[in-house]
Amino acid sequence: MGRARELILSAREVDAEEALALGIASRVVAEDRLMETATTMAKSFVEASSTAFALSKNLLNQSYGLDLRQTVEAESLAQAACLETTYHKEAAQRFLDGKPPRFRWQADPA
Repeated sequence: MGRARELILSAREVDAEEALALGIASRVVAEDRLMETATTMAKSFVEASSTAFALSKNLLNQSYGLDLRQTVEAESLAQAACLETTYHKEAAQRFLDGKPPRFRWQADPA
């Protein structure tokens, strides 16, 4: 919390490398590859389960105010919800049929 407090109170700007080191950024790419990299990442989400994606975002946002028991319970409920989706049923059938999954995370280009 100390570094976050320092950055908030000082309004100090950080460069890309420091943002990466602090965990504020997930990767650093050359400016001329920025749009290509961002577009590739965004496109990789297109085939992902919208339910799982939304629940993941929600759980991440909630997690700051939950203790471990509450977090595990919320995760369990989210997993149960995902198991009931058409997306999951189709994914399970693709696996049983030996077909590749529709969603595949893009390899880190950096």
